[in-house]
Amino acid sequence: MEKLVHRLPDAGRSLVTGPGGLDHGPWRSPPRSSAIVLAVSVVVLLLAPSVAVASGESAGAVPGTPRPPPVSPGPPPALGAHAPFWTNLTTGVTPPAGTLIVNDTADHYILGYRPNETNGPFQTQATWRFANGAWKNISTGAGEGPSSSEPGSQGVAMTYDAWDGYVVAVGGPQSTWEFHRGNWTRLTTTCAALCASFRFGQEVKLSYDAQLRATVLFDGGLDENPGGSVWTLAGTTWSPVCSGPPTNYSDCWETGTTPLRSGSGGDGEPAMTYDIRDGELVLFGGTSPTANGIPEPDCETWTLTNATWTLLNVSQRNHPPCRDHATLVDDRTKGYVLMFGGIYWDCQAFCFPSTLYALADTWLFALGKWWPVPTPNAPPRQGLASMAYDAAAPGVLCFQGDGNGGAPPPGRDNTTWIWSATPPPVGLQLIASLPTVTPGLPVTFHATFQGGTPPMAYAWSFGDGNHSTAAMPSEAFYAARNYTVSLTIRDSSNHSAFGKVRISVVPVQSGVLVIRPDPAEAGRPVAFSDRVSGGIPPIQVTWSFGDGTSANGPNVTHTFVKPGAYGVQVTLTGSDGNQQTSSVELAVAPSLLAPVIAMSPEPAAVGAPVYFSATVSGGIAPYRYAWDFGDGGMGGDQSTIAHTFASSAPVEVEVTVTDAVGVQNRGFAVHTSTLSVTASSNVSWGASPLTVGFNAAAGGGFPSYAYWWSFGDGTSSASPRSSHTYLAAGNYTAVLVVTDTRPGLVVVQQIITVLPGGGPLTVTLSASSSTAAIDSPVFFTASPSGGAGAYSLAWNAPSGCSSVGGAELECIPAHAGTLVVGVSVRDPFGHSNTVNASVVVGGNGTPSSGPRSPGAVSSASVPPWLTPFGEGALLCAAAVALGFLLVRRERGQGPPRR
Repeated sequence: MEKLVHRLPDAGRSLVTGPGGLDHGPWRSPPRSSAIVLAVSVVVLLLAPSVAVASGESAGAVPGTPRPPPVSPGPPPALGAHAPFWTNLTTGVTPPAGTLIVNDTADHYILGYRPNETNGPFQTQATWRFANGAWKNISTGAGEGPSSSEPGSQGVAMTYDAWDGYVVAVGGPQSTWEFHRGNWTRLTTTCAALCASFRFGQEVKLSYDAQLRATVLFDGGLDENPGGSVWTLAGTTWSPVCSGPPTNYSDCWETGTTPLRSGSGGDGEPAMTYDIRDGELVLFGGTSPTANGIPEPDCETWTLTNATWTLLNVSQRNHPPCRDHATLVDDRTKGYVLMFGGIYWDCQAFCFPSTLYALADTWLFALGKWWPVPTPNAPPRQGLASMAYDAAAPGVLCFQGDGNGGAPPPGRDNTTWIWSATPPPVGLQLIASLPTVTPGLPVTFHATFQGGTPPMAYAWSFGDGNHSTAAMPSEAFYAARNYTVSLTIRDSSNHSAFGKVRISVVPVQSGVLVIRPDPAEAGRPVAFSDRVSGGIPPIQVTWSFGDGTSANGPNVTHTFVKPGAYGVQVTLTGSDGNQQTSSVELAVAPSLLAPVIAMSPEPAAVGAPVYFSATVSGGIAPYRYAWDFGDGGMGGDQSTIAHTFASSAPVEVEVTVTDAVGVQNRGFAVHTSTLSVTASSNVSWGASPLTVGFNAAAGGGFPSYAYWWSFGDGTSSASPRSSHTYLAAGNYTAVLVVTDTRPGLVVVQQIITVLPGGGPLTVTLSASSSTAAIDSPVFFTASPSGGAGAYSLAWNAPSGCSSVGGAELECIPAHAGTLVVGVSVRDPFGHSNTVNASVVVGGNGTPSSGPRSPGAVSSASVPPWLTPFGEGALLCAAAVALGFLLVRRERGQGPPRR
């Protein structure tokens, strides 16, 4: 114990009590506890030393003082009627498999730490805490912790140092950490003599030794170093524990009686913990080298007391089978050491990983002996589990590691178990028979959870002011709103758990019926929808349309074939069986037919208003109208409307009718103007032979047009533009007949006067009176003869005179005196003649009326130049022309139809 002398109390040092009993403070100062706690600790130490030894991690006197006598061996631990058992506490989010756990007494929770792996699946380290039956990831606030990939180490070991009051973790020779108040801090450590060259093994175990008041490290060995050395961490100083003063470090594990561990291919990881009841460090299993150098699982049980290793008798009947990677922890509740799991193999030569298998047995160690415990509900086989004493249960918490014993493929587990006679209830879940209900419908509740010590006390609060203590109560909610139902359970060990569930109370289902269009039209689809609210989904919607058909769904369409009144019915059925039915009568009108357009007058003259009216049948009034007259003109919303056309071309008039529900239909009609003809001749009089050019143009009616000219001398033409030469003198009536496709008919005439030709061109000018009164008209008439062809006439007259025909001039004298008028006549061959005539104008002359020469008339249906002939003559001429035209058509000689 020479290496531990630095832990002895000296001046200024204080004593503190840890959660497991009386603990001595570290060699460094100042102490972590208050003066009040120090005083209480001293009193407890003086008055009840035996209690401190039996119940805490402080196993007795200060190192170097005589050790109290050991507890006498006795029967196996009396588990009694309330024997501990394994309970699965896995709920919600859990840490990854392979997480190490330790009882963080200072922080009042179980600390879980998953170091990162060099080549494993967990490349990122994580820090967790377990409290009140649930895991929580605290990595963000905890910061960086030790790493298993640091030089000189393949793993991390942790323990709670009751003297220093924090969790100690080791990740390699130069990687010593403390975890306190939720944070990782790397410690700057020193080594005693010869420590600088020492390298910790691949697998190390940590445990706080209350007798030594130090964290003890057992070296499981490295590939090039055999294991078996023991080290202590006092504050920040590492020191070897040897049976005597070492001359070199091999003295600490290769001389005397020590538990050796393999350094040749095996990981050499035993299980180790401090036995508070017996005041000694207990080590079991691991691997040991054989004669041929192949490591085998170890079955040895060792204890370390006062730096002395003692190998216990392994021949007892109930000794555990050999194993590696087992887990030991001191169960302070019952006063024994608990062991679970591990890895076993049976090798005659080097073992491949596939030959490994995990164990799932539970053992108790006390008074230097082992006892197996039957555990029918034990955790699965585990080779890399981690255990820690949980004072809250109380019991031993076990976090699962590798169910495949480390052999590929990995069988990693991440379940949480507890070894306790009074496991706390965890994972409380409230289950409602109907999470969504309608008012007045009863809901049954029950709870599921793990753990707990019966009998259980239930305290339900339904959120409506009512409560219950039944395990499976029922409650009916009458107001439509959300309720939070909560439950607090408490077991006979005074553990409690709280849970809640939300209940949604919705109104009984109801719907808003929407029909579009309404009223409807036969032959056109109608959209039906029922906007459902309330009820418990899914809500079934069933339609009956009153015509023998039905449909399902909240939104459907249906077409009624015939008009009439139909009773439409919709039924809503909730998932709870509740039904509501609504009915409505739907009027179905006949289909909207195409409107019929009437026009008046038809045909109509260009420029005159035409009146249109649309007659509508079917559909649903009121109607809206939109007119398109085909010539660019549009009409407004009127059933009767007028429009004036500027062109005689036929146009298609369209009216679009829209009824009250938006259904549209269109009607069409063709409008045309009255058939009209314009005819003219370039010559109206002249001397024979007289050549006259005739021109005709038709409009309105219904094209195409047929033209037929009769020139009055027995000749005719079917061309609208014709030229004809009259050989004999006389008055001729040229008749034009125009027809369209209906047929429409227009007859027009041209009067041609042919005078005798030949000889010199002469002209006579006569006045209607030799005298005339002021402001009374007097007429002058020119009568040419001779020459040939058409005459051109030019008047030479004072103001007040104007031509009223080709050969007649009207003068209205304004002054008394002599009125002199001259006329010049010329034919196409250059012959001409000029004559004058005079009239005496007096104040009281007698008005005269001279002869009038008919002038050429350009006309429509009744040309003005036909007036002298009278209506009888016009009708007679038309009849003769039409008869002549029909006779020629029968003979194939009439004007062609185009």
